[in-house]
Amino acid sequence: MSQRVTLPPGNISILFNGSLPFVEKVNPNSLVYTQVRVGQYATELIVGDLEYTSVASAEELVGLLIKHAESERTLVMENVPPSGSVTKSIVLPTGRIGVTCQGHNPTTIINVDPDSPIAEAVKGGQILYRLIIPGKSPLEGKATTAKEFVDTLGQNTNVDGRTLVLSEAGPAVPGPPC
Repeated sequence: MSQRVTLPPGNISILFNGSLPFVEKVNPNSLVYTQVRVGQYATELIVGDLEYTSVASAEELVGLLIKHAESERTLVMENVPPSGSVTKSIVLPTGRIGVTCQGHNPTTIINVDPDSPIAEAVKGGQILYRLIIPGKSPLEGKATTAKEFVDTLGQNTNVDGRTLVLSEAGPAVPGPPC
């Protein structure tokens, strides 16, 4: 579901990242701090009668925001990437999640324990697209190894609101448990 966020003129104090621009950090002093969440994707920018509907990267989005900094702008935000390649976003329970993953660019789920608390939601062969730990910068799947995912999950097992974003992939091969 889309969310429209009206941005006042000037600096909005949001850090965007990624080839599909997503919110990496929101300054607590930002005028839109309560309206934007880390991990959300900016899918469209509207400035008056201009609509930028295919913003290709964070760099392009930031350039457009700066170019139109004197105007009120509207950002259309999504909780999942707009490309359609992402199949699901899962809020993880605290504790161990019981999946095995391997690789780098992409890191892939290769096995799901039958007693995993997320066994109904994931399957072998899915790509770990992003891991969001509240209060920390998201881990991007294309730039993160299976070991980094495992270590980050292990260091944050008791954190509420951890979110795993997955996309479909090809065949899976054995690797370390997450």
